[in-house]
Amino acid sequence: MTALITLPEELAGEREAISLLCRCDGVVIHLRRDNPEPLARTVWELCGGDERLLGRFTLHHAPALSERYGFGGTHRRFSERNGECHGRLSVSCHSFDEVRTVLDEGQADYMFLSPVFDSRSKEGYMSAFGHRELERFLGSLSDEERRKVMALGGVDADNMALCRNMGFGGAAMIGSLWAVSDGAIDPEATLSNYMTLENRWLTETR
Repeated sequence: MTALITLPEELAGEREAISLLCRCDGVVIHLRRDNPEPLARTVWELCGGDERLLGRFTLHHAPALSERYGFGGTHRRFSERNGECHGRLSVSCHSFDEVRTVLDEGQADYMFLSPVFDSRSKEGYMSAFGHRELERFLGSLSDEERRKVMALGGVDADNMALCRNMGFGGAAMIGSLWAVSDGAIDPEATLSNYMTLENRWLTETR
């Protein structure tokens, strides 16, 4: 599984890029914004109220808005994971103990563990884990549990195979997805980035 996460600020071309991405079969798009309503409304308009397309979106930290616009899920911080939720639940984790806690509670559909590699989208957000310790931790989980743990932070086409080899059940992308030039998103190049990333995840073998 791969998940796509929006940039923290709106850029020209974002609307067009999301319109292309959300029509890819099986895509999951996380909408993350400090003020989420404008983006949520834009996405609802882009989807024309199509429940199938809207179900591909997860809104961060705003379950009431997620329900209002018919999105498929809600994403929460670890500290807020037991709050209100609409649809599928995903959770941000930053330690093995947090992952273990979320798995034991059994409420989340999946979780992000970050930062696995040095972040491309957050300056100074460096990898917090060694590859071998990630392998050991993920190896201690059952197959069902591993499928719920997704790598986040610096994930790109070049390290997809490493994510799979370490045992992650999926990966989430930000910086390696969005093709930004001169302060604007290139929608077609962004779609091409997604297709490359998704293909790498599906075809790279352990």
